[in-house]
Amino acid sequence: MKPLKHPRVFISYAHEGSLQAQVKNLADWLTEQNIEVITDHPYSNRPPAQGWRAWMQHNIEDADVVLIVCSERYKRLFEKREVPDTGGRGVTWESAIITDELYEERLHNQRFFPILPDDGKQQHVPRVLRDWNNSHFFPSGNQGILSLIRDEIRIPKPQAPFQALLPSELIGSNDSRLQAREGEVIGRTHELGEVLQFLNSTLTSAAVCGHVTGSGGIGKTEVCKAALKIWLEQNSHVRAFFIMVSDTADSAMLLRQLGEAIGLTKEQVERIVSLEQLHSYLPTGLYYLDNLEHVADSPTGLRLLRELSQLPHIRLLASSRIALDSVFGRSISIGRLDRNSAYQLFVKAWNGKPLLAQDAVLQFVDKELGGHPLSISLLARLGRAYSWDTLQARWRQLGTSFAKTYKASERLDSLEISFALTRELLAQVSGALDLWQFIALFPEGCKEHTLEQWESLSGYDEARLALFEHHILHYDQEHISMLPPLARYALNPLHTALQTESNQFCWANTRQPTYQYFIDLIAEGAQTASSERATHSRIQGAEAMPAIGRLFSVDQAFIRLDPSLTKRLNSLLSNTYQFNASAGIQALSSLYSSIKDGLITKLLGDLESRLGQIEQARAHYDQAIQLYQQEQDQLGLANVLQSQADLLLATEEATQALLIYEQALSIYQDEQVPSGQAYTLAELLRCHHQLGYTEKLPMIGRYAINAAIESNTPDIIQYVLGAIYEAFNQDEEQLRVFLESCMDET
Repeated sequence: MKPLKHPRVFISYAHEGSLQAQVKNLADWLTEQNIEVITDHPYSNRPPAQGWRAWMQHNIEDADVVLIVCSERYKRLFEKREVPDTGGRGVTWESAIITDELYEERLHNQRFFPILPDDGKQQHVPRVLRDWNNSHFFPSGNQGILSLIRDEIRIPKPQAPFQALLPSELIGSNDSRLQAREGEVIGRTHELGEVLQFLNSTLTSAAVCGHVTGSGGIGKTEVCKAALKIWLEQNSHVRAFFIMVSDTADSAMLLRQLGEAIGLTKEQVERIVSLEQLHSYLPTGLYYLDNLEHVADSPTGLRLLRELSQLPHIRLLASSRIALDSVFGRSISIGRLDRNSAYQLFVKAWNGKPLLAQDAVLQFVDKELGGHPLSISLLARLGRAYSWDTLQARWRQLGTSFAKTYKASERLDSLEISFALTRELLAQVSGALDLWQFIALFPEGCKEHTLEQWESLSGYDEARLALFEHHILHYDQEHISMLPPLARYALNPLHTALQTESNQFCWANTRQPTYQYFIDLIAEGAQTASSERATHSRIQGAEAMPAIGRLFSVDQAFIRLDPSLTKRLNSLLSNTYQFNASAGIQALSSLYSSIKDGLITKLLGDLESRLGQIEQARAHYDQAIQLYQQEQDQLGLANVLQSQADLLLATEEATQALLIYEQALSIYQDEQVPSGQAYTLAELLRCHHQLGYTEKLPMIGRYAINAAIESNTPDIIQYVLGAIYEAFNQDEEQLRVFLESCMDET
């Protein structure tokens, strides 16, 4: 409704009690506001010349707005629930006109609005008008009624064009990823100021680094999150991305994580092997890269970070345990908390009896805990189990023990002792240390159903409570996760016993339910036939591949363990690796370093071939052939020959591929494997077609169809038909005749 200079308003009401006088006061007030108001008050002595019915009809039809004063009697007259013996005929007539217009306009209404006297009730609004009731009362709400008449509805329009939110893009200062882990950031005023100074500058890159020994958990991420929150409150138009870099990431994985962060498809991500391929996809904006130290720990990683920092349309904020001045310029160092801030954090996290000895606590957090935030928050949460005096004694006892065990050059800071005390206490809760290790396998956290499944397999359904109470675990959006230093500590072989020992992690205990969880997760995906359940299982397995890779890596540290579980899981993953090829290579590389069997080597070659790493794939296929020959595994040998021939065909070496396919086919025939025969014959069709050998196509096609039918696998039948279609030059009529002849023979 467009605003008018003098809007024309008609007021419909029922004569009862003092309402006539109240309506007149409203009409007079609206007139003073330059509104033309029509009521029956001027005609109290002489009726309108055209008669009451015509007057009511014309004024309702000509009004810009009709205000309907709702009272109990008006509602009964409007809804024909009262027969007016005396009076009320005007309301009956007006309501008929209003109802008719609403009916004609199919209940699209911009003119008829109910209002209520101050002593009125919402239930007096006629049912047909309730959709347009905004609870306007008079005289107390006269200003609102004026706005109803005069104001145009204005829907705010965005200042910038619409952009779909990408996976790692922050939605603004209220994004849950920016919430402080402890509810607030204590201290750090100076460091926050330095990060904000960078964010508000025109500089393109800066690194926030922990510069003290044991700087994991020093608060780099918390400072960066707090600064981003403040900055985005004032710069809501800027696109910002939060990327938690995997704790084991190298340059290749960082490229993949960047691709996933901006919403590239799995196929696009797998094709990206350099920043040159990626940079055109990166939207303009600020990128916060958290936990960069592992990437920066190699020359290729440093080179990638340097290239990334020089892209003209993006800005980088990065956090790392090691200084990155050579890449990003002067680092912003995050050191220990000052004495008073350390005390405030300890008191905030303390969950024991009230602390009375303030000076002793100040001295302890300053000297013993070294102002280390994670050490402080972990130790304070032990207050539920230990008194203040006992906690100090346990701390010093353990610190003395460490001092005897480690050389001076291997000095451990307060964080190590806090970890150890927390571990000792949680060891008293059944399954708590096992769960700590299990969740540590997931670099980006896991969903709750993962935890529930592990609880079902392990039988430990109360361990999670202890880990959440001590802030080992926390919820991050929909994920359950832990800080990287806590994960590294749990998976470090130095803190893990191979067999059950008091107060220690025991990998032998964690291992069985962990492997069983992943085996159950991907069991359906191991089936060769496609189905909705198999596809879902493969997707779940692909998503869990980074955790599986970490599982394999931890497992290899204990070489005395029986590798049967490892080999079983790897075998089941054969059909799943390709769904996350880059993470699959990392997982298989962990196994390959200590278990060099034919299957692992062959699968590694498959993934390298998929990612275009041709020479590496060739070398692994050659090695896999030798291993299968040593193992006297004929079926495995046929499978790797088939993969080797696939690679040759893809690289346009069809003549050599044909010879190797024939070797694989011979083995599949000897081993009586119809699915292998069908697939290999389909590829032979492609070889003959590519080489122009047309005379054998019908015969090979017939053999392929027979083998596919014998395999009784729809996917293989479809694959064979696709190969035949290509071999017959996509001539559908020729294909139809050929297939009919095959069916007749069958």
